[in-house]
Amino acid sequence: MAGSHGSAAVPGLEKENQMATEQERNKALVLQMYDEVWNKGNLTFIPQAVSADFIDHPPAGFFHLPTEGLAAVAEAAVTFRKAIPDLHMQMIRAVSDADRVVYLGQITGTHTGNFLKFPPTGHKSALWASTIIGCKAAKSRSAGASST
Repeated sequence: MAGSHGSAAVPGLEKENQMATEQERNKALVLQMYDEVWNKGNLTFIPQAVSADFIDHPPAGFFHLPTEGLAAVAEAAVTFRKAIPDLHMQMIRAVSDADRVVYLGQITGTHTGNFLKFPPTGHKSALWASTIIGCKAAKSRSAGASST
């Protein structure tokens, strides 16, 4: 309406704004989790970001670590960081939609320790990783990943 400056609520807009806010919180939490846990090795942050009923869905045959609960995230982070002490995950793109955050990043570091079934090479490496993270009540509940 031309010239109308009323403050009447637009049907559905409040719910849409709440959803956008929830999506923004989910994305911010996932990015903070990658920085705190993976880049800094701050395992004490895990309970703030990850639900106790977390389930990981890693690529088949990639590694054999726990896939459920807070211990799954902690053990994966410790295993990666022992083998690659200068590990760094750089976010390339993160998109949040509904209760999912899709993360595309580049993992870099020097392979100086045993990594799963691979002996140390001493080489600097870089690989792409994509993860879809399900969120509920502002915590990560599940993750499925692939890397190249």
